[in-house]
Amino acid sequence: ITNVVRDVGEDWRKLGRVYLPQDEMERRGVTEDALSGEALSLPTKAGYGDLLELVMGQADALYVEAEDGIRALPTNVQRGIRAAARMYREIQNEVRAAGYDNLRRRAFVPLGRKLRLIARDDYSRRKARLKQSASTRAGM
Repeated sequence: ITNVVRDVGEDWRKLGRVYLPQDEMERRGVTEDALSGEALSLPTKAGYGDLLELVMGQADALYVEAEDGIRALPTNVQRGIRAAARMYREIQNEVRAAGYDNLRRRAFVPLGRKLRLIARDDYSRRKARLKQSASTRAGM
């Protein structure tokens, strides 16, 4: 699911495919044509951010569920698998930090951020801050 969110623009441009849920796109007024434009129009952009949050919420639930599986792994591999999951999940915060612009650029997690995630999982705190910032910008 994180790949789907990260690669929307690339998948649309290169493959002509959109892997986001079509019914949820329609519900939010997001058309495939809007994805090919330089920038989404303001009403569509708000709906697009909501759509991405819905999909990322589904991914978040799976990351939480995966933690049980990680705890069931041999102790000597848990730290590495947990770190990889944290880093991968953080791609979603990078999409938020880019103002949900995953159409013109591909989100990635910088090395310094990856290193911090190994020591401390602050995904939820950063997610809340980024969502608050997006809400404030939308209200302006």
